[in-house]
Amino acid sequence: MIRADLLVTGIGELATLSAGPVPRIGERAEELGLEHDAAVAIRDGRFAWIGRTRTVRREVRLRRGGTHLDARGGTVVPGFVDAHTHLLYAGDRASEVALKIRGVPYATIARRGGGIYSTVRATRQASTSELLASAEDRMHRMGRSGTTAFEVKSGYALSHLGELRLLRLIGRLASRTGFDVVPTYLGAHAIPPEFHGRSDAYVDQIVRRTLPIVAAERLARFCDVFCEPGFFTVRQSERVLRAALGLGMGIKVHADEFALSGGAELASRLGARSAEHLL
Repeated sequence: MIRADLLVTGIGELATLSAGPVPRIGERAEELGLEHDAAVAIRDGRFAWIGRTRTVRREVRLRRGGTHLDARGGTVVPGFVDAHTHLLYAGDRASEVALKIRGVPYATIARRGGGIYSTVRATRQASTSELLASAEDRMHRMGRSGTTAFEVKSGYALSHLGELRLLRLIGRLASRTGFDVVPTYLGAHAIPPEFHGRSDAYVDQIVRRTLPIVAAERLARFCDVFCEPGFFTVRQSERVLRAALGLGMGIKVHADEFALSGGAELASRLGARSAEHLL
């Protein structure tokens, strides 16, 4: 007899998404592993049993204080994992929508001080309470749509102390919201205004000052870079990523959004967990 903390019965359709030893790709990605008239037992935060509602009484017993939910014929799916978010920021870019509609490229908007730089200015000026409150609100709204795990990137301070501050705030989001949160250090999101014309000096700061603290304090699981024309070159990106690897961190790459920058190839060559954007 299995003892459970949570028992969900009366599930009309259960999407198990059981994939076997490797993720499904191609047409197999449409195979949801559906079970009907299903029940699920959870113990210590992990699935302990999946079967039919009609047999659950023979197989499962709730622990004292456990919870029983009746799905009433509804559909049950695993929580969504959002593996790329920029949740921690202040301000908005509503004024840029009209420019994009007119076909103004993002790179042009950024050169005019918009895009990332607009958000950096607002984030630098925002208080801790403002940043946490807005991020929590975004997470709870996403949670109501089914997201239960978030990768959250820094990247809107673009300074040594500012990026450390953002990562520490990201660390507080998990305990404050109850969601699973995976922090990613994205100090190499753009060249800060203070380093205009001195991008290599900013890369030096990331590699020599910020990354060692991020790794030592375990503020982030991953290091990400924005490898695009006008932002960070392949050479600069590789330097940051190799430094992160040397400190035991995982790596990711923003790649090939504006042009074939070589970012995807770099991600593959270094064994990055992901190459993101790829537009």
